[in-house]
Amino acid sequence: MAVKLFKGTLTKVTLVKDSALKRALVTAVFILLSLSVTASSAEEEFSLLILEANLIAEIEGQQAGLSPEQIINSYYSLLNEDATARVNRHRRELNSLNPRYEVAYKAADSAELAELMDEISFHWGAIKNIHSKHFIRNVQMLLKTAYDQELAEILSSPIPK
Repeated sequence: MAVKLFKGTLTKVTLVKDSALKRALVTAVFILLSLSVTASSAEEEFSLLILEANLIAEIEGQQAGLSPEQIINSYYSLLNEDATARVNRHRRELNSLNPRYEVAYKAADSAELAELMDEISFHWGAIKNIHSKHFIRNVQMLLKTAYDQELAEILSSPIPK
């Protein structure tokens, strides 16, 4: 069976009796189909890049000399009211865990530390989710670095055994 393609549509089917020719034609059809799948995949990837263009980009030259808190606040001021309220609520909760974490860490209270780490993970995950929905990757990394500096003890201290 031979297949003739014009602009991606099947237009003509004829019978071929030579088995070597059949294998060659079948192979050619599979190659053409895989190329069309690859081409459509490339189009989908391109669409993802277009979607990212609607996210908040890096503010050029603003980070020089700013504290982590100022960097975070400058980007959060660009969010809509709902997103700002949600991210600030999680940020306040994350900051409020710092004193409890310090006490539990110094006391080596592993049960309290485990509970606190669950809460920290929840709030940090919610913050990162908001970042991914509103900021491009460069800004997400910039905000993560600012949080790392602001909350260095919570985010980097190992849990004592």
